[in-house]
Amino acid sequence: MTVKFKATQVIQPIGEFFIAKLSAERLVKISSSDVRELDKESELETYLGIQRPLNKARAKEIQNYVKNYDATFPSSIILCVDHNNIKWCAEKEEVELLFDNGNSPAKIIDGQHRVAGFMDLDSYQPVANLCNFEKNGKTYPFELIVTILVGLDLPEQANIFATVNLKQTKVSKSLAYDLEAYTKTRSPQKTGHEIVIALDKHKRSPFYERIKRLGVKNGIHESISQAMLVEEIINLISLKPLEDRDILLRIAKDSFSSFRSKKNLEPLPFSSGKVFRDFFIDNKDEKILQSILSFFLAVEQKWPLAWMVDNQNSVLNKTVGIKALFRLFKDVMSNYLEANSKKELDVDFFSKKLLKAQISTEYFESLDATSATVGKVYNKLLDECDL
Repeated sequence: MTVKFKATQVIQPIGEFFIAKLSAERLVKISSSDVRELDKESELETYLGIQRPLNKARAKEIQNYVKNYDATFPSSIILCVDHNNIKWCAEKEEVELLFDNGNSPAKIIDGQHRVAGFMDLDSYQPVANLCNFEKNGKTYPFELIVTILVGLDLPEQANIFATVNLKQTKVSKSLAYDLEAYTKTRSPQKTGHEIVIALDKHKRSPFYERIKRLGVKNGIHESISQAMLVEEIINLISLKPLEDRDILLRIAKDSFSSFRSKKNLEPLPFSSGKVFRDFFIDNKDEKILQSILSFFLAVEQKWPLAWMVDNQNSVLNKTVGIKALFRLFKDVMSNYLEANSKKELDVDFFSKKLLKAQISTEYFESLDATSATVGKVYNKLLDECDL
């Protein structure tokens, strides 16, 4: 069995390799992963391959992503093929892959999760509504860029894998959320970002000039992560924020298809914890902002010393305290909205909820700023506040 396709030859110090574009369906069929396994017979941990084990949860995330209106993989999937399993025809600019006994000659060095995003994770066969997409009533194959290295031994493959994965600069979440400001359509991510910016810039806000934008600290008081706050707000809006974003984008572009059927944002019960879902669907982001602002103003009034920006010993004004406060806020909002009409709440409402709490500044100063502290602070607040 052989497979032929157009390619471009590239010469670099490592030797010759080829660049091509392949449909996702074809790539799934001709490639396989050299999954890292543990040699149980060795006393030392000897790894026989170079790839990380396939994370099915990650692969499913990619399967959901490839259905999105603006899905893209602009970087290359890297394959390796032995010299005996590849032929290059310079005149036709064509690569021919030779299969031995039906086995794939192309091993994935980098990109196994992207490839898995187009396949059934039980049969490892391509899935039509993942490998294809529709635009303007026409169906197109999802094409991927592929780099095919030739004749590399295992150490050379491992070195390339390490170089590709360890020397990349990871994009900060804060920067990713900040770029949502440039999108023209609504999304939970954009709403979360815009509310966080308002909290940072409003002079009456308890977060005024305390939020670390773009993951970088520019001012002396900026200690609160922008990404953390955005994600806390998204968590009050959406169960599947990426899917919501795609639905709103497709509505704006009028571009639903048989692969992603037409639908509107679905309401969720308040018991789900998505207490701002209705506000978001109704395009009333100002009510989300007003409710969050009122709650944290009440917190600032209740524990002024613990919230004070110069109090380095308190956990209340740090990530762990803010996460615990958002949990309490969700409970308060959920209980209220279950029994009352949809509206934003003022500072007095939240102040009454916090009134009974007999928690001292010293308590917040006695705790370590660790992830376990989030639950401790939340449970303490839950016990003492009037929900």
